[in-house]
Amino acid sequence: MDLKLLAGAGAALAAAIWFVGTLQEEQVVASVEGAQAVATPPSGLDRLMSAANRAVLGAGGGGGMGQSQDGSRAILDGRVNGPAHRILAGYRSGASGDLPSRVEELEVPDTCDVRRPGAGDRVHSVVASRADASVPLVPLGSDDLDYDLRLVLRKAKAGRPYEVSNPPANRAFRLQDVAVTDTDGSVFLVLQSDQPNLIWSLHIAERARLAGIALVGGRHIGLVHLPDEVPVSVWTDARLARCGVAVSFPPPADHVIRRSVQMENREAEVSLVAWQARDRAWAEWVDQSFGVSAVRGPLEDSVASLHLVGPEPVRALPFVPLAGAVLRLTPAQHLLAGDDWRAAYQTLVLTEAARIAGTDLGALAPQTLTGAASE
Repeated sequence: MDLKLLAGAGAALAAAIWFVGTLQEEQVVASVEGAQAVATPPSGLDRLMSAANRAVLGAGGGGGMGQSQDGSRAILDGRVNGPAHRILAGYRSGASGDLPSRVEELEVPDTCDVRRPGAGDRVHSVVASRADASVPLVPLGSDDLDYDLRLVLRKAKAGRPYEVSNPPANRAFRLQDVAVTDTDGSVFLVLQSDQPNLIWSLHIAERARLAGIALVGGRHIGLVHLPDEVPVSVWTDARLARCGVAVSFPPPADHVIRRSVQMENREAEVSLVAWQARDRAWAEWVDQSFGVSAVRGPLEDSVASLHLVGPEPVRALPFVPLAGAVLRLTPAQHLLAGDDWRAAYQTLVLTEAARIAGTDLGALAPQTLTGAASE
């Protein structure tokens, strides 16, 4: 699918709605505060596209790099002269304003078959951190709109104001950069996530060879800078659930459930036991599927939006931003783009509510009867 953003004449792209899915028209143009998005419907597709790992760290840290069991490292220092800039020249974690030039679909199979690494592949696992690098791009499924749609329709029918509340900020995509410098053989990446919406951005050294990628975990998952010849297997939360497994990592040491257990809270103890059972099931599935670990180290809550797979390069790789890239995404019914995507969300809810009602929302209010016969 090819989606192109077109700014209005001389206007900056402030917000836009990308309508995808069951489009009847040949083309849909949505305008929000002077910005336009043109979405050409996919041929033969009902929807367009459907994220977050914590950094896999071992001993070490303290603002530098932590070593994982398989050699991937999370870069915790993004200062201009810090480790991040020795790996990616011009690196920046903030992606505000960055938008892709085109969006393509990442297929999510219905089966539980696992594409495993080859016998000679060097398998690396990366578990994304709670990164603060957000992207002004928000995927939505029909269930994401349900609450606000019901609320707007109920208020409109009662003749009450029906403003749309601001959607949660965590609906926007987060971004994780992965620099691949392992050139000792073919590399198979297992990119794990427990965040809802995540985009993985690859930066591959010239002599590095990717044998395959497994995107594991997340409701909506994106991938940029992917070489065309590299096969990708996608495991969204929904697919994992159909196969009887769910992403689960141990709670950090300062998590409320651990503090409650220390206070001998019986309910918390039961919850922690159930949590640990999910952790074991997840770790077993990852190990059996890909032969790598699904653990987090002592710095699991640190913000690390850049991960290094392989040795630190002699010369930094060029940093390639999200802006202008081809973004591959798992299916979503709607995509909201632009820094003012919340305004676009409100417009989308009101538009969908009017479509469901089959009339202008103002016409749903009860009418006052006049001229009744008096006795």
